[in-house]
Amino acid sequence: MLTGLIISRVRIKILELYFLNLGKIYHVREVVRRTNEEINAIRRELAHLEKIGLLSKERRANRLFYILRRDYPLYYDLLHLVIKTSGLGGDIIKNKTKLGKVKYIMISGRFVRNIPRKQ
Repeated sequence: MLTGLIISRVRIKILELYFLNLGKIYHVREVVRRTNEEINAIRRELAHLEKIGLLSKERRANRLFYILRRDYPLYYDLLHLVIKTSGLGGDIIKNKTKLGKVKYIMISGRFVRNIPRKQ
């Protein structure tokens, strides 16, 4: 579904990696391993996402790490888009014919973001 809106396959994989693992910091090579894409394509997309302000980079020793910025103006819109098209939301959309006649589905944001309930 995201491929219709976002043309770059690599960018989609990077967005899914960061939005489905909120709060994690990734080294460039780790992004390459997790997305199974070429390092030059990953570097190009990370630089683009950092340039528009979605990611920020941080140097530690000799390595360059990227982290998702929560203060990005479209952060929550992109989060909801990724959640609806990937992970549990994507599985529901893909298998909607197998689920039968479902009238209403509600997915809690706390559940999707793996935030525990308050006791």
